[in-house]
Amino acid sequence: VGEWIGRFFWLTCLQLHFDGNQITGQRFGEFGQGIAHCSRLTTLALRFNNNQITGEHVGTFGRWLGRCSQLHLLDLRFDRNQIIGEHLWQVGEWIGRCSQLTCLVLHLDSNRITGGHLRPFGEWIARCSLLAKLQLRFNSNQITGEHLGHFGEGIGRCSQLTALEIHLDNNKITGENLGQFCEGIWRCSQLASPKLHFKSNAIKDHGALVLAWRFSTATNRRWPLILDLTGNRVTIDTLKILES
Repeated sequence: VGEWIGRFFWLTCLQLHFDGNQITGQRFGEFGQGIAHCSRLTTLALRFNNNQITGEHVGTFGRWLGRCSQLHLLDLRFDRNQIIGEHLWQVGEWIGRCSQLTCLVLHLDSNRITGGHLRPFGEWIARCSLLAKLQLRFNSNQITGEHLGHFGEGIGRCSQLTALEIHLDNNKITGENLGQFCEGIWRCSQLASPKLHFKSNAIKDHGALVLAWRFSTATNRRWPLILDLTGNRVTIDTLKILES
């Protein structure tokens, strides 16, 4: 398929869906090499949800995709695969090489990613200096939150960011480093109406209060906020404090 796609070198927009197949990824590098021949691409949307792809294959694929230097919109969805977080930095590395990128959507729900893998990923994302819209989904992984602060700092260096949506539902996040995570995000001075989802984690009262305090200190912001803490360990006492 990749070799065939490479023949259409004049393409500016490419959207492919391969959800629910038996793709293992062994030939994924060749697939990426074919797409790399489409040097005029400005929009690329690929869906490989519910396959058997590992992080190693995604890294090989990405080394070629990083050559698509004209990309403005990149939408990649790898939910329910077998991607191990050790290779997430490779994904971030080649995304960081797309210097013209203004919109990034990346879905990696139900893989094997931990919080430690988010740190280098955030550092590479920070290199997308023109990024205005960012949507990330890491639901149902093994993220504990110990490196969440560095992840937020990386996002915070995207100075042109106006729209942000992050999903970290069903992980193992506690209140640790949530303050640093928020501080990083608030550096995006153009940001409007962020959406942060932390459903079904292990955030207790202290973590919820830290989040609330960081939001309340952003006095120069007048945007609406969506913060989802459903299914955590917040008590009624904290709710009373937040109401006051």
